[in-house]
Amino acid sequence: MRAFPVSPAMRKRSTSACVGSAAFTLIELLMVVAVIAILAGLTLGFMRGATERAKRGQAAAELATIATALESYQRQYGDYPRTDSGAELLQALIGRRGPTGAPMPGRSFLATAHFSTNGDPDRDAAAILLDPWGNPYFYRYAPPGDATYVLLSVGPDGESANDPADPEPSVNWDNLPAKR
Repeated sequence: MRAFPVSPAMRKRSTSACVGSAAFTLIELLMVVAVIAILAGLTLGFMRGATERAKRGQAAAELATIATALESYQRQYGDYPRTDSGAELLQALIGRRGPTGAPMPGRSFLATAHFSTNGDPDRDAAAILLDPWGNPYFYRYAPPGDATYVLLSVGPDGESANDPADPEPSVNWDNLPAKR
């Protein structure tokens, strides 16, 4: 097969045409960056929602575990821990305090290894249970004949719109009461 001779001018024109068609314009690059930014924003938004749902699920599971420990405690001692202190509640649930708050050895009703605390409850009597947002769980004893106790997480904002001991503590949308 015979090749046709190509002049230097034709060679230069064909080379510059290839280079120009292979390059991106500034507008095309900006469009690609904008699409990537939109997709990244959507992904991060979904991940943040998933993280929040996971924390709410973890708090609900921890509340159920604490409520179960409180029921076991009540069966053992005939009453719930008579305290409004998170530290005394934790000491009662790990078997260090009786219902009246008097120190006494007993069996543990709660495995603290599965919970966040602000200290080691075996060494620090001031340690309290923390919810997934780092806020203390709210516990209040109610005398027999009433609701017996109120247990809840105040949620991500760390506040309650009303007194959490009210019969309707869910006025604040992010309060998580223990289901009993």
